[in-house]
Amino acid sequence: MLGVVNTIHKMDGVKSRYPISFMTQIRKSLWFLLLVVGWTACSKTGENPTQESEETLPNTGATVGAGFKTYTILAGAHYATENPIEKVTGDSIAFSVRFDSTCRYQTKNPRNQDDINKLMGFSDNGVKHHQNSARVGWRWKKEKIELFAYCYAEGKRSFVKLGEVAIGDTARMLIKLSPVGYEFQYKGVSTIMSRGLTSSSINGYLLYPYFGGDEPAPHTMKLWIKR
Repeated sequence: MLGVVNTIHKMDGVKSRYPISFMTQIRKSLWFLLLVVGWTACSKTGENPTQESEETLPNTGATVGAGFKTYTILAGAHYATENPIEKVTGDSIAFSVRFDSTCRYQTKNPRNQDDINKLMGFSDNGVKHHQNSARVGWRWKKEKIELFAYCYAEGKRSFVKLGEVAIGDTARMLIKLSPVGYEFQYKGVSTIMSRGLTSSSINGYLLYPYFGGDEPAPHTMKLWIKR
């Protein structure tokens, strides 16, 4: 770079056969080139945040591992802010989830504390999810997170408790089609739910976190899911 700078200064002390305006333009171009090269040399790479970076769960001290994506349900809302349309095929979905302290809540109506929130799952057989679907549900009750199999089979709703998970711990879930219905697997235990269909492929859309029930989220909540 010093050689280029010296060349620019030498050009000021000699006569040139080029017009002054032309030489001025050359000097401007060279200075611009030096600025670009210097900025490139000082710039750092690989610092853009992505969903692969680790993050600490609030009030737990636990660290979310790489690959988890944050899903946020804002206060007064039902749906997570992250819910792009995604087609689901094949015969199963698997995911891991971690809840943080924001998932502790108290509903305004005490009776709504029994309502089951939805975590993740899929619609089935090319119809809307209130007709055919399978999801993992959850709720905060008695100071713990309870997990559920939550399904619609030909418009009929059913749910069964799968177990529990502590705030900050990871729950690994699997939902798959079986010859006799929807099969949910959690902690090595299989739970079969009615499906009412016989096709071997899901052919639906992904269902994202949803709060409620009747009431919207009483405060902003965050969940971490890895698929």
